[in-house]
This record gives sequence, structure tokens and C-alpha cells, in this order.
Amino acid sequence: MNQDSAVATASTIVPLSHMGWLQVSGPDAVKFLQGQVTCDVAKLQPLAIQHGAHCTAKGRAVANFDLIKLDNETLLITLPLDTLPLLEKSLGKYIVFSKASLSRPQWLGSGYINCTPDLPPVAGLAPRQAARLENGDLLLQRADGATELWSDALDASASDSPAPWQLRDINMGLGWITSATSETFIPQELNLQTAAIDGISFTKGCYTGQEIVARLHYKGKVKRYLQRFACVSASAIKPGDDLYSGGGSQSVGCVVNAVEVDGNWQLLAVATEASVASEGVYLDQESKIALQTAPLPYSVNE
Repeated sequence: MNQDSAVATASTIVPLSHMGWLQVSGPDAVKFLQGQVTCDVAKLQPLAIQHGAHCTAKGRAVANFDLIKLDNETLLITLPLDTLPLLEKSLGKYIVFSKASLSRPQWLGSGYINCTPDLPPVAGLAPRQAARLENGDLLLQRADGATELWSDALDASASDSPAPWQLRDINMGLGWITSATSETFIPQELNLQTAAIDGISFTKGCYTGQEIVARLHYKGKVKRYLQRFACVSASAIKPGDDLYSGGGSQSVGCVVNAVEVDGNWQLLAVATEASVASEGVYLDQESKIALQTAPLPYSVNE
């Protein structure tokens, strides 16, 4: 069966040129990551897709990612290329004490949006599940039916933009840390604690930054969190751009991800609940470029 025929039926094909892979290999691969990330690696079933984050000792997320366990000695991490070197460097500081190593698989990816619900038998996937094809390619199915195909044999010359896939993530309320926002957010500010994203385990035990993340969960309240907005702006909107309340000069949050669609901007941003509910949120201190709130497909206060 042709690779593309397994997933391309009634789909929009999008190059995933903005994403990359980091592999953790060795006898201590699971043990090592268990002590470094917010999700429970030890309980991860083979080929299941699990979201998570790696934090500094102060609980600030260096990067967030999707994690796939191939076997007890091989774990795959997919995340934006923008933050891959940052995660690799941060994990590299700790991995020297483990029987494990980091490497970068050189795969190319295509995303298939609006896939038909009934995938061909070659896929055989549940939501948020991965499969290895006979030729070694990796197939990922997402909960919304979208599918990713990763291979070292795909056409690298595709010039189309990954924007439709990035817009899909924004509509799903899945924010991605970039180099501009690395070490800015506590994981709960990106909604990683929600059932929809399921990126934090509060029962797994210690990991780097765990004390801060757990304290906020049990004793605190998240004052600002990931929210979805729309905006009309002639200027580009970039991750890390500050947000302001009406008439205020102090930042009340910042942009996480943004995509322009037909002259309109769709974005995810971390902002305080109070500013959104009262004064409104703007991209400028003069309150000329307003953000319009848009619903998330999940509840934050579960």
C-alpha cells in the first residue's frame, strides 16, 4: 500500500516542517525521563502519545512536547524545531549521569487534516496513538482524527506553509512553547493540567521543578492561563509579544502562538483572568489593537 494512501483520503495535506524529533535511548531511558518531565513516563504504554513538559528547578517550562514510548529503551519526543535545541541542552545537563543518550532522528513529516473517521487497516489506531509501519515510518493519530506521517523518505522540497496545522493546534487550545517563551510559564499556565491535554501527573513523584508545580496545584490558584483570541492587526503578532489591559501600561500576559488567516489573526495567549473579564486585552499600551475572546474546546476549571 502506498504510504500516503493510508491517510490521505479526503484530507488536507500539510508539511510539518515546523516540528522535529529528539530520541532518548538506552537502558536508563525511562528512568531518566521520569525524573525530568511532568508526565508519568513509567506508566506510558507502548505507542501511546503523551503530552508533557520539562521544567527548570524553578518550575518554568523549558519546552513542552508529545512523548511516544517505542520500547523500554527507546523514547521519542516531538516538539517545535524552535525549542528542540533548548530541550536537548537542558536534558543534556542531567543525562550524563544515566545510561542513556540523546539523538535527533532526521524525519520529515506530513499532516493530514480532516481525515475520514475510518482509517485503513494499516493504521489501526486509537485516538492519540502511534504505529510503526512495515517500512519503519511512524504514523500518529490525534484525538480529532488528524494524522501525521513521519519518514526519512518524504519529499523535502515541499514549500507549503505549516500554518493550517498550527491553526489546528490553536483551535484545539494546544499551545507550544517557542524560544521566545521558554522558561516563561509554569505548566499550569499552558493548561497542561486539564483532562484534554493531560500533561502533568501529580502522583508520579519527583522530577525537576516538581515542587513548584505541585505547590501551585495543591495550595495555589493559577492567576493567568492559556486562552484563545482573535485579532485584526496590520503588524505581525509573534510569540512573546506582551498583552495589556485597557488603559494599562503593565503587561497582563503574552502571546504563545499566532497564525494569520485571510488577514485575521488567530492566537493563543496566557493572560490574567481578571483583565479578560473586565478591562479587555490589547496588543498595545494605547488600547488600539483589541483581542476578541474565542472559546476553548475544553474546560480549564475542571
